[in-house]
Amino acid sequence: MKKKIISREKYFQIRQKNINSLLKSKELFRKRLDLVKNSRRFRVVYNTVWNGEPCLQHPDDLINFQEIFYASKPDYIIEIGVAWGGTSLFFMDLLKKFNSKGYIGVDIFIPKDLKNRLIRKKPKKLEFKLINDDSTSEKTLQTISKIIGNKKAMIIIDAHHTEESVLKELNAFTKFLRKGQYLICCDTILGYIGKNPSDVRPWGISNNPLTALKKFLKKNRSFKVDKYYSNKPLISSNFNGIITKK
Repeated sequence: MKKKIISREKYFQIRQKNINSLLKSKELFRKRLDLVKNSRRFRVVYNTVWNGEPCLQHPDDLINFQEIFYASKPDYIIEIGVAWGGTSLFFMDLLKKFNSKGYIGVDIFIPKDLKNRLIRKKPKKLEFKLINDDSTSEKTLQTISKIIGNKKAMIIIDAHHTEESVLKELNAFTKFLRKGQYLICCDTILGYIGKNPSDVRPWGISNNPLTALKKFLKKNRSFKVDKYYSNKPLISSNFNGIITKK
């Protein structure tokens, strides 16, 4: 049998060293931001599909989500902003693979045909709940609390990207975050490069998930940005947007 070039242990040592160098490179970070900004006219974030449904996430981010999931092993995933359901199916496949409990998706608009497709495509025997309502309403939060109890949850906030909306969701959903678990505040990229000029949206360079997250962290010292997971992906929409409870 041929001897391996390097051991598994050595591989991870080299990997960590390379990632540390990447995280320290301000020049490369600027180039990464430029790449995301310059590619937006092609809507490349629309290119990713999972199980036949659009994801609206870069492939690098999906792989990163998987690593976070593997490291923290949550019982539930709570996703605020279902959109076209691709990420819902992605997260449900992760939950099934690692024998976790279930998925909760929240959105103010979940079309009946999308709901039917998700029900049809979701893994069998996995807890599944779609909440078609305001994410921070008392009814929504009570429903989620009743489902997850004191179990571990990984939370994804990816709905309305104004500072006001995201800050409200951060204040509400971090209450479900246990020590060592993660919350992904999506589209913090807006705080670096602004919105796509062709978009008619209320958010922008000074009103976005990143500005909301900074305000939240200033008042909530028991949470911190995980620099490793936040900035490891080469191409991402969520730079400095992944937090954990200390």
